[in-house]
Amino acid sequence: MEELTTSKEVESEVDRESSQLPLSLVGADLASPMIVPFLGGDIVAFTSASPESTLGNEDALGVFEWDDQTGLLIVADGVGGLPDGAKASRQVIEALRDKPTEDGDDQIIDRLHSVNSFLLREGIGATVSVFVIQDSKATSYHAGDTTSLVVGSGPKIKMETIPHSAMGKAVASGEIDEKEAMHHPMRHLVSNFVGMRGMWIEKTEAVHVEHRDTVILASDGLWDNLYRNEVVDQISDQPLEAAAKELVAIAGQRMTLSGTSEPSKPDDLSFILYRPM
Repeated sequence: MEELTTSKEVESEVDRESSQLPLSLVGADLASPMIVPFLGGDIVAFTSASPESTLGNEDALGVFEWDDQTGLLIVADGVGGLPDGAKASRQVIEALRDKPTEDGDDQIIDRLHSVNSFLLREGIGATVSVFVIQDSKATSYHAGDTTSLVVGSGPKIKMETIPHSAMGKAVASGEIDEKEAMHHPMRHLVSNFVGMRGMWIEKTEAVHVEHRDTVILASDGLWDNLYRNEVVDQISDQPLEAAAKELVAIAGQRMTLSGTSEPSKPDDLSFILYRPM
């Protein structure tokens, strides 16, 4: 696999008027969330480097509208402890961005296995969260220790992925609660990512995304600093832009805390919110 470059990389704040698809944010450091139209609804995206970063932002995200009924959302996060996290994230975005030529389901998985082989040879890795939106239905694919959600009114969680980590599995099985997991010493050990031997892709059943439902996918810069219910409350009760700004503000504040009961882990922060009209 050759190393590719994105068609549009954003390295500073992008305002609403200049934002357009296709969108690739690779190594970007936005000052505030940006909004773009997507499949008749809205996307709000944000990405920024950790406040303690010396390497820059190693996250990447992509929003690609394949046709008027189908599109792709991706967040990739360079794996800590491995070199060239930004390069790994970039390669994941590039591997998936083009519309599949045949059966999209199989090709998403096939492409992730292909880029996995490339990252293995390079000795680099990234977690990945993907949503394919097709005919008002959302299908998730992921490899990594983050969560993706489809949230309806109420709020009601219509779909939720389980992080590929010991803590993610323990919370899902009821062995420990989310607060215990957030402060557990094994919290940050990931058991599956793109760029490792034995990598596997978890795919969900398609979920219908209705008016006012919200789709969210994010790097662990969000999930290591906010509890799930806090994220759900934010994205279900207010307009997308306002919700995104609150998520950025809360996560940013908590990243600077120390010695408190609140979750706190400085990290690159990236997320995509999607809501159909």
